[in-house]
Amino acid sequence: MSMENNEQQNYYMLQDEQKMDVRLYLYKVLRFWYLFPISLFVSLVIANFINKYTEPSYIVTATLLINDNSWNNRNARDNFWPGFELFSGYKNFQNEMLIVTSESMRRKALANLNLEVLYYRVDRFLTTELYREAPFKIVFDPEYPQPLDLEFFLVFNKDNTISLKAEGENITLHRFSDNTVRGTAPKIKLDYKVNPSTLLSSDYFKFSIVPADEGGVMPANGNTYKFVFNDVRTKPAPAVDYKQVIEGASVVDFTTTMNHVQKAKDYLVEVANVYIRREIENKNRTSINTINFIDEQLKIIADSLNNTEKQILDFKRSNNVLDFAIQTEDVLDDVVNFDNQKMTLYAKLKYYDYLQDYVEQSRDLKGIIAPATMGIDDPLLNSLVMQLMALLNEKDDLSFISNMKSPALDEVNKKIEKQKKLILESIDNVVHAARITLKDIDARMTSKTSQIINLPETQQQLVNMERKYRIDESLLTDFLEKQSEAQIAKAATVSENELLDEPRLVSQNKPKTKRNISTALLIGILLPIGFVFLKEMMNDKIIDKGEVERATKISIIGHIIHNNKRSNLVVKDFPKSAIAESFRSIRTNLQYYTTGSDKQSILVTSSVVSEGKTFIAMNLASIFALNGRKTLIMGFDLRKPKIFQDFGLTNINGISTFLSNKCEIKDIIQRTSLEYLDLIAAGPVPPNPSELIAGDRADLLFDSLREMYDYIIIDSPPIGIVTDAYLLMKYADAKLFICRQNHTYKKVFGSLTKELERLQIKNISILINDIRVEESYYGYSYGYGYGYGYGYGYGYGYGYGHGYYDETHNKKKKKQSFAGLFKF
Repeated sequence: MSMENNEQQNYYMLQDEQKMDVRLYLYKVLRFWYLFPISLFVSLVIANFINKYTEPSYIVTATLLINDNSWNNRNARDNFWPGFELFSGYKNFQNEMLIVTSESMRRKALANLNLEVLYYRVDRFLTTELYREAPFKIVFDPEYPQPLDLEFFLVFNKDNTISLKAEGENITLHRFSDNTVRGTAPKIKLDYKVNPSTLLSSDYFKFSIVPADEGGVMPANGNTYKFVFNDVRTKPAPAVDYKQVIEGASVVDFTTTMNHVQKAKDYLVEVANVYIRREIENKNRTSINTINFIDEQLKIIADSLNNTEKQILDFKRSNNVLDFAIQTEDVLDDVVNFDNQKMTLYAKLKYYDYLQDYVEQSRDLKGIIAPATMGIDDPLLNSLVMQLMALLNEKDDLSFISNMKSPALDEVNKKIEKQKKLILESIDNVVHAARITLKDIDARMTSKTSQIINLPETQQQLVNMERKYRIDESLLTDFLEKQSEAQIAKAATVSENELLDEPRLVSQNKPKTKRNISTALLIGILLPIGFVFLKEMMNDKIIDKGEVERATKISIIGHIIHNNKRSNLVVKDFPKSAIAESFRSIRTNLQYYTTGSDKQSILVTSSVVSEGKTFIAMNLASIFALNGRKTLIMGFDLRKPKIFQDFGLTNINGISTFLSNKCEIKDIIQRTSLEYLDLIAAGPVPPNPSELIAGDRADLLFDSLREMYDYIIIDSPPIGIVTDAYLLMKYADAKLFICRQNHTYKKVFGSLTKELERLQIKNISILINDIRVEESYYGYSYGYGYGYGYGYGYGYGYGYGHGYYDETHNKKKKKQSFAGLFKF
């Protein structure tokens, strides 16, 4: 049962220690409270500067419909005109997305924005692009080379003049009429003051500065602007991202980020327009090639028809020939019918020759004329050409989204070559079949033409001319029909894609105003906390009570607060001060070491110098003397004697002279101004202090003094420097090891306390000196009441001790004086 109680007690102690650590750290942070407003102010100023002077960028989005076709779902037009189903082709949605956002499409869109000259407004910390907002424009000669990327700075003066400056080296000269580089300017430097609309010309430029609006005036505001000649082909086009509005749908949002809202909107519109125009151009390519082919044939047939018609009229006039007889007309109709069949076959053979040459020699097969448009009704050939068109479209799409060495592109090229071989084999077959049909027609025509041979010679000549005329007329009619069909198909070509929603501003990409302010607030709070944390991490001196407790198992007997008086004998000169009360607390706690004894010897030491051991020894002795007990303070720091100075006494004789057997005890005891308090100074510095302390006369000295005094306070040297204190410990009933806040080194303190623990020094305690109440929490809640673990305690500030000390009255007077400043 007792074990369980101990475990529970340890648990609660651990919880209390953790709470204390948190409170302690918070108190340390609050010590530097003034850093928080400073840090917040600086952070917010920086955030405001960033928000104000960061070049803004905006996210703009447009919605585009991408018609995702398949071979089973085509436009109605494709089925209306046989053969024109190849014009639309197959489209894969993902490929189309990559095509729209490809670099080539974006560059074309950017070039359409007419960005040959870029305009900017120049402020102190920010340069802002003025897209379609500049109060002026540059009119330049596109045939004349202009300096690329050279910054021309302008200031519009109040006297309606323009100050123009520019300077640069190795400037590329660009001619915009044909987009060619025309050399390099080694150095350009100019500083002009010109009138608006004045033509400025040199070997490297030729332009004029005119108002943006026709008939407008220049702004005389003294602002600084700049403009730059720009070649969009050499600049990367802004990226365009896409996202499906709904998964599975072909409606997508296209998004770009640019530094000007209107420019981004125009850019997205041009991206959509370039993509739509590309689709229409691809669809019309076959129609245009078909129309051109038909036009060439119509021209030949029309010329032949006109010549034949003229020959017939001339022949009839010269030979006085009338129209044919009915029998002759019937024979002529049959022969013409056979001729039309032959001409149709010849036209097909001509198309086959065209198709064979086109497939064998042409690298660009996109404009191939579909067989069905020429009246070719061979299903196999039509299917093969249709498949070839599909592969060509697939290759076209892949060329936008992959490089020339792409495995997918290589595979498509292999399929195209295989398809071309199949088409050529099919052409050979249909040509062979056509030639067999021609032989059959020729055989039937022979029997009919034999009837014409029996006619008179003039009738035969007229029949032959009439026969040729009717053949040409029939061919002309057929080609005119095909021409009309092709033109209608071309006119009916519309894009299956459309811009559903005009570009719109989504958000500002940067600066992120709210996020910057939030970040500034967070940084403004974290910086002081981080400062305190780093300060604590880098600090190698003891700051709080917890560090002492973690370094040693030796108990802490108490603390002495910071002495803000002008006297080292604060107990004597300021008996009602808070620091005097802390010495009374130490006096009370020391009595527990000598319970049952009226006499006590106390040794005071420290790790290094300047930790206040002499100060504590003097005032501890004084507090015993003030209690009416006969007290002696001994200055045993034989190497650096100084304690006599604070009492205004001499150091002629002292401990060193007695231990050297040069005088007696009565010769070294000096009376102080404080009743019941005597002093033995260290005496002149001896050559062998440690040997003197270890001698027999030290025993004699302490034996004699114990008979004479109730309390003996030994001010010994630091144990971290010399061993004198170790030699004196055997004479002391209690030992006080002084640790000074923000002065004692952690490593030195830890090393020495471990050595004391190893030596098992009895009745030794840690006394923490120079605690600054207003600057440290220190685990005692200073300023709000504190207590020690020995059953006796005192409170300061706003605790139990409020109003009992001189400091309380002084603080009250200060507060009243301060309040008086605001009293009306």
